Amino acid sequence: MRLRDALKIQRGDVVAFIGAGGKTSALLRLAHELRAEGWRVLATTTTRVARWEAEQAPLAACMTSDIKPATVRQWLNKHGFVFLYGGDQVNQSKVSGLSPHLVPGLMDSINSDVLLIEADGARRLPFKAPHDHEPVIPPDTSLVVPVAGLDALGQPLDDEHIYNANRILERYGFPEGDPLIPPWMAVTLRDPELGLRNVPDGARVVPLLNKVPANGYGRRLARRVARIVLNSPRIEAVALGSMQAPGDHPVHELQQRIAAVVLAAGTSSRMGQSKALLPWDSRTVIETIVNRLLTARLAETLVVTGFQADAIERRLAHLPVQTLYNPVYAEGEMLSSLQAALRVLPETIAACLVVM
Repeated sequence: MRLRDALKIQRGDVVAFIGAGGKTSALLRLAHELRAEGWRVLATTTTRVARWEAEQAPLAACMTSDIKPATVRQWLNKHGFVFLYGGDQVNQSKVSGLSPHLVPGLMDSINSDVLLIEADGARRLPFKAPHDHEPVIPPDTSLVVPVAGLDALGQPLDDEHIYNANRILERYGFPEGDPLIPPWMAVTLRDPELGLRNVPDGARVVPLLNKVPANGYGRRLARRVARIVLNSPRIEAVALGSMQAPGDHPVHELQQRIAAVVLAAGTSSRMGQSKALLPWDSRTVIETIVNRLLTARLAETLVVTGFQADAIERRLAHLPVQTLYNPVYAEGEMLSSLQAALRVLPETIAACLVVM
């Protein structure tokens, strides 16, 4: 899967990459994907990036006061992808970002199709917690991509291996120096004061787990991180991939929330009794079906009831599922139960498994 497809990029988006473990690689990968499709891509930073990384764009230019928007538009027309940086250079190896107050007007004044921003620094470490002054995300950002390198897993949780590890230690009380494990990475990524710090309220959030192997144990670890991250309703999806991988498909998979809808409202008229309440080993049919669904660890399981609803709900009372009564179940159309379920499922659900 291409990165632009995983992130669902649209013209007019302002995309901020934050975190650690591959922000610049992700930004450049996305920029080249969009440029190849004829988009006019403008990129910048609100922090600092290595000069050689900025110069991977067809044109990297210092945005001095004498450069007019019309000039940048001409550059975009010619090159397709332009990286702008500020004039206050710290040294020759790094370029400084634009002043944050200049960023919001770039899309309007220069008329690019998309604006990509590296809004965070991490000293090339694979994982981070932010300091109070970071990340610097423009308020009109429409998509935020928190990045984490999967190679941080197993590294000691200290400042030598994890950027600002003390912030994580203070917030959660994890043992200093212990190896970073998937749940610790996940709760940091989804924490409003850590991985989601300074994210604008209206922005979509799609974390990117980078350096994920195409298969094997590493990919299973990444899935575990993603599933825990998705417990936060603020997160739309989690992309798993490797931005340095060859080929045109750097994203291996996109983890999203999937719900199960169990249609259990029917009258079972041909059988003469409720099929859902028939015995199956030591349980009923409905209990067996729901228990099997729960092993899949889906985001939500919703059982639509109708005929003998009270009896079915009593059987499921001890299980972590929701029930929904369909008042028109007697009309005999399963479609009405599915429609009722889809109306009440959260908007964060991306797909639905329908189970008889």
